[in-house]
Amino acid sequence: MAAPVCAPYDGQITFDLAVNAKRKFFEQEGKRLLKDLLADKGLNHRELAAKLHEQGAWIETQPLINKLNRGRYSFSFALQVLAALGESSLRVPQLPKDLRRRDPGPDGDEH
Repeated sequence: MAAPVCAPYDGQITFDLAVNAKRKFFEQEGKRLLKDLLADKGLNHRELAAKLHEQGAWIETQPLINKLNRGRYSFSFALQVLAALGESSLRVPQLPKDLRRRDPGPDGDEH
């Protein structure tokens, strides 16, 4: 049986790690944003679910808790929550300096 042939290293792994670190940063920030707003308003998940119901978004308390804890939800869901909490503006987090450096992409160009 012939040994599998490995492709030569092309820098793709480094690029993927850099992209994943940036994606992870924004996932964590998005998760933190809604949880912090909920805490700042002094509301619990049941109260947020009721506010979402008032806006026509039907989500029960436990699935809402699960969704917020996972931190993976659509931007439209985040907007629904922000509207339900009475928010009219949003501060967009910026990448930390160590993640801002330009990394070579799969084609060797910097992104």
